[in-house]
Amino acid sequence: MTLGSIHHPVILFKTLTENRAEFGLRIPRELAYFDGHFPDLPIVPGIVQLHWAVEFAKEVFNISGIVREGRQIKFSNLMRPLDEPCLVLEHVSENSLIIYHYKAGEKTYASGRLIYSSDAKGERVSNGL
Repeated sequence: MTLGSIHHPVILFKTLTENRAEFGLRIPRELAYFDGHFPDLPIVPGIVQLHWAVEFAKEVFNISGIVREGRQIKFSNLMRPLDEPCLVLEHVSENSLIIYHYKAGEKTYASGRLIYSSDAKGERVSNGL
C-alpha cells in the first residue's frame, strides 16, 4: 500500500512567543508514514513525532545545532489519521533544551526533552541537568 508523498501534518494554527511555540495540527489520512504502520490500525510512528518536534523547534527558535540527547521521551497514546494534536514547544536556551508535548485537551500523545549542541558542528555542551 502506497499512501503518497505527504510527510508533515497540516498546520491549523501557530502561536509563537520568545521561548514557546504552539502548533495546532491535523494528521492527514494520506500521510506517507502510515504505510506499514499498520494496515488495519494506521499510527504515526514515534520517530516521526520526534522528527517533527525537532524540525519545528529548529525553525521557530532558529537552532542550528543538532540534537545530542533525548530524555524522558514517552509515547502515551496512539496518534492516528485525522487526530488534531497541539504540539507545544518550550525553548530553554541557557540549557540548550527543547521540551515538547503533543496534546489534545487532557490527552497526551507524546512528550520529552531534547538537548541540542550550541553549534552546527555538534560540539558537546554542558547542560547542567
